[in-house]
Amino acid sequence: MVPPGGGGVSAHTIVLTGLAGLAAGAFSMAAGEYVSVSSQNELIHAEVIKEKHELETNAAAEQAARPGDGSPGTDLVPLLAAREQAVDDTVEEMFGQALTLTRAARVTDAEGWNSGRAAADLASLNNRDQVAD
Repeated sequence: MVPPGGGGVSAHTIVLTGLAGLAAGAFSMAAGEYVSVSSQNELIHAEVIKEKHELETNAAAEQAARPGDGSPGTDLVPLLAAREQAVDDTVEEMFGQALTLTRAARVTDAEGWNSGRAAADLASLNNRDQVAD
């Protein structure tokens, strides 16, 4: 496709063509998103209907399939909590107090940037070389 500017048309035509392309792209994305969300909602609605039917026709088997307290997925909670603690312990062991968990600090001046670069250069990750300027 040849851009409209190559054909010797006016600037007004080029701007209008660009705006038309912008509008067409926006409408296309909106229509795609609408179809996507609609089909996802239909799928969820069908799943709810199926589960209600299963509970009505075979309540005993459905209740038996649920984990201990009757709420789905609770059997993973202790496992995930233990995994999170193991990761936290390993990070603490590897980095100690050198690692801060806050992300609120931002670089606002050259001194902050240089300080961050110096800290990054001192870090040893997988035995890689220092970051080059």
